[in-house]
Amino acid sequence: MDHKIQIDIENWKKLLLEKKIDHLELTYEDILESNFDLNRIWDFLDVRRYPQQLPTTHKIIRNYNFITNLDEIKESMESKKNGYL
Repeated sequence: MDHKIQIDIENWKKLLLEKKIDHLELTYEDILESNFDLNRIWDFLDVRRYPQQLPTTHKIIRNYNFITNLDEIKESMESKKNGYL
């Protein structure tokens, strides 16, 4: 992470703590954990709870043949983490 961005983040955290402002600190990696509990966010926001919604992906088209550079996209994007077409 860029050093300036890291300093900005630390300054914001310090300000929130000094002013005793309620905050919830989450990282992208936290949210992607398989055991992440969305109620953590709902509780913080004081929002009515819904059943646990797990992140999912769906194929929205069945035939990718019309995409002329499909092979290049697949090579650059596919992985165990990102999924496969």
